[in-house]
Amino acid sequence: MSPYEILSDVPYFSDLPVEELESLCRAAEIVDVAEGEVVIREGDEPDALLVIADGTFEAFRQSAESEITIGLAGRGEVLGEMSLLEERLASASLRALSPARLVRVPGERFKSLLAHNHFLRGMLLTVILRMREREGALVEYKKLAALGTMAAGLLHEVNNPAAAIKRSAAGLVEASDSLIERKPVVTLTPLQRAAREEQLTDYLEGLGLEEASDLASSVVLAGWDRSGLEEAADRNRETIVRLVRLIHARQLAEEVAMAAGRLSDLVGAVKSWVYLDQAASQEVDLNVALQQTMALLHHKLSGIKVELDLDPDLPLVEARGAELNQVLTNLIDNAIQAAAGVVTVKTLAVNEHVACHITDDGPGISEAILDRIWEPFFTTKPPGQGTGLGLSISRRIVESHHGRLEVSSVPGATTFTIRLPTTLASRA
Repeated sequence: MSPYEILSDVPYFSDLPVEELESLCRAAEIVDVAEGEVVIREGDEPDALLVIADGTFEAFRQSAESEITIGLAGRGEVLGEMSLLEERLASASLRALSPARLVRVPGERFKSLLAHNHFLRGMLLTVILRMREREGALVEYKKLAALGTMAAGLLHEVNNPAAAIKRSAAGLVEASDSLIERKPVVTLTPLQRAAREEQLTDYLEGLGLEEASDLASSVVLAGWDRSGLEEAADRNRETIVRLVRLIHARQLAEEVAMAAGRLSDLVGAVKSWVYLDQAASQEVDLNVALQQTMALLHHKLSGIKVELDLDPDLPLVEARGAELNQVLTNLIDNAIQAAAGVVTVKTLAVNEHVACHITDDGPGISEAILDRIWEPFFTTKPPGQGTGLGLSISRRIVESHHGRLEVSSVPGATTFTIRLPTTLASRA
């Protein structure tokens, strides 16, 4: 294809006078771009307007720790216009996500086009939209970076006392084991347990113990009954009371140890979720990422049941872990808010890709707005409850990983599907 055939199909250029367009095309050239090639680097002097004939490009900035994806562009879109308009160094780099072709328009010819109102209006609208998208992406990135920084400090402060509590509780349990016998665990039905606790409560009240109900619950849970207590204490009242209190104390110590362990698990989940101290891109197990996300969203369930159907043989994907977890959190959080009662999360391998389906049984998304949910700042949530950035940014993150984010919706079943190439496919 010639530059004329390409540019005459792009709305910016299609209304230009024929002579102007022909003159422009004589100055332009077609450039083939390989996948992964960077066509504009952050800090470069602007010298040309680039028009995408084929392929997809990713705009990104380099931070101290990693790359920040701030936008995607496809066929018919223009690149580099902001630097030319502002006459300053490029504020972002642009990289081809697939084999691509560009039409390169020299910078001085771009400036002459601004005299045409139609071209100028279209260019300004593009610039405004792109600035809004980039602003949204940077806001989300800053939030994520702030979360990582805050988490690093909090994790250190929380994990140390949690570990100390866990060690001390384990020591108490060990000390209690040296004083009292540990009975085998007895499996009881709820009715059997309730009956045994009631009988033991009456017995302990008869011994003058005011907190008989709590003590009875611990004693039954530890596998003891009245006959066992009396036998171990030679039917001595004071010895029985002491034994009951020791059993109760050991039970409390075990509960403290379990709670401290749960706290440590949550700390680990947060640390993994933000991928502290790890490379920007690494092999990620999507199943593990989903489990970590569910650990963090557990407090939001409130009557909503989440069913996990995870493929145990799911291949790994190569991803920026913190960004991928941001996508999973956005989608599952949305599903929980929309669900009537059940959210289903399913993973499976499909050819050289992995797929994750997140389905809620809510009212669904109206067909009239289904295509608009990806637009930056579009939201159906009440004012103050949504920014309209979550889905836009989630799709951009998935596409920057060479994947796809899709949606289907009918009343009672709205499904968002993430498709990502496996590690081997990414490196092929």
